[in-house]
Amino acid sequence: MGLDFPAKNFGILIAYVLPGFVTLWGLAAKFEVIHAWLMGTDRYGLTVGGVLYVTAAAITIGMILNAVRWLIIDPLWHVLHIPKPDWDDALLETRLPAFERLVEDHFRYHQFYANSAIGLIVAFIAWRLSEGGAETSIGLPEACLASLEMTLLLSSRDALGRYYRRTSRLLVRADLNPQAGDGA
Repeated sequence: MGLDFPAKNFGILIAYVLPGFVTLWGLAAKFEVIHAWLMGTDRYGLTVGGVLYVTAAAITIGMILNAVRWLIIDPLWHVLHIPKPDWDDALLETRLPAFERLVEDHFRYHQFYANSAIGLIVAFIAWRLSEGGAETSIGLPEACLASLEMTLLLSSRDALGRYYRRTSRLLVRADLNPQAGDGA
């Protein structure tokens, strides 16, 4: 396993589980069954089965959010001046540990920010459709959501750009692209 095992688990946690859980939490405002999964059905709170249900649901939702991110947000960033690099996969054989480190240090954060941005929209819509959300006046919640969405999306863009730049230095042959070593 080595010392990388906790780091890889943290990367998966932030990329999939946390955005999935935030979405699940928002859906609980509208769907009673999800609320019961999160809070338990009796005075003792959650059961082991409930924790497993919530964990499985958070991972599933996180994976779905990740697919939506790949479909919508990544192409958006490619159009908005973060070109997808052309990497030489043959270089991975000798540089895999460094590549995996760059994934954990940059790409997982891009996934967290972008997946969370999508998940928050889903959670917000579910909350707005709930009884409590429908009774709340329009304005401040939407302003807070817009501010948070902008922060998450800009953070996603920055993390993806760093991932592309730093991984390009690792996986672009210098004889084909002398500028592969430039940038942060």
